[in-house]
Amino acid sequence: MFFVLILALAYFLYGILEYRFHLRNLQAVPIRVHVNGTRGKSSVTRLIAAGLRAGGIRTSAKTTGSAARYIHPDGTEEPVSRPGPPNIREQIGVVHRAAREGSRALVIECMALQPALQFMSERRIVKAAVGVITNARPDHLDVMGPTVDDVAAALAGTVPKGTAFYTAEHERNAPMREAAEELGSEYHEIHEKDYPADIAHGFDYVEHRENIALALAVCEKLGVARNVALEGMRTAQPDIGALTIQRVEIEGRTIEFVNAFATIGLDGTLAWSRRSTDARGLDLMVRRPDGSTWTIESKFDRSWVDPVIAPDGRTIFAMRKGDGTVELGWSRLTEKTRFEHGMQTIPISIRTNDRLVHSMLAPQTGAEASPPGGPPRIIFLHPDLGRMIEWS
Repeated sequence: MFFVLILALAYFLYGILEYRFHLRNLQAVPIRVHVNGTRGKSSVTRLIAAGLRAGGIRTSAKTTGSAARYIHPDGTEEPVSRPGPPNIREQIGVVHRAAREGSRALVIECMALQPALQFMSERRIVKAAVGVITNARPDHLDVMGPTVDDVAAALAGTVPKGTAFYTAEHERNAPMREAAEELGSEYHEIHEKDYPADIAHGFDYVEHRENIALALAVCEKLGVARNVALEGMRTAQPDIGALTIQRVEIEGRTIEFVNAFATIGLDGTLAWSRRSTDARGLDLMVRRPDGSTWTIESKFDRSWVDPVIAPDGRTIFAMRKGDGTVELGWSRLTEKTRFEHGMQTIPISIRTNDRLVHSMLAPQTGAEASPPGGPPRIIFLHPDLGRMIEWS
């Protein structure tokens, strides 16, 4: 028993010393930006860090995203090694690393899901000079739910105390605004319409204008001019999961290859194409926010490709190709049986090929393929007519 008490006391003292050392590291990195939210956290983290670097502020960053990465002040990056499951104590080491590298700024993505851990991440670990919440969407409802309003309230746990807070959330921002007022932080709500559309031009990948506007607002708050920050953002390396477009010249024509074999809806529904090693066709897969997986299997060696989820979250479109033909398919996402057995198709062309099929959605990106407003619809380039077609 005495030995156990000694160990407990030693562990307690170690915790005190570790935290005092951490507080010293926080003082060494005075500009700390804590980025939270449902969508776009990794992108906004990278954008802010790139903008600050362009403004001459020595900046480190850490993202989770498609793969956890630590970004050095020179913009190079490396994977974050983890001996076990992810743990928010990892952020303490990130702060120490940024201090050791002499960084004045650290842009760090929140990695906590549990509401109590999100609160702890901000109040005890990061203590941000600027807090950021990108948006609040229906995701991780098993942890932060059961409703989207609960998600917004959980995210508001990372609003900083007595500094500044920025968000691009407009519908469920009440918990964030209330937290900022209670904690004495400046509240800033960013609208992409207040920024010119061309801020999204010049990137080597598809970046959302809302993310760029939010990142620019933070950089301007920290003293970096908008044009300087934007130029830095355009040259920064994107997250490995970013939507990219590659252009190649074939037979005198420019063909765009869009790396978007998966799509995600506003409610967290994920749709993608999958083929087993012993099959020739691609199945259409859907994973719902509750974790259930729905499947429409390939038939007659024909493949389901390029799924698009409509803004209503209740309709999905996809192309079915094979033997020189392509069809447009659509189904409902209201229930599994209706999705798997209610897929309807219309023929588009009987003289096409894989290259033409995948170029049908190349001229538009993101919500442009299925614009909001009105009934669910899909806009695509008709491979035979050579012009854009809208179908609803």
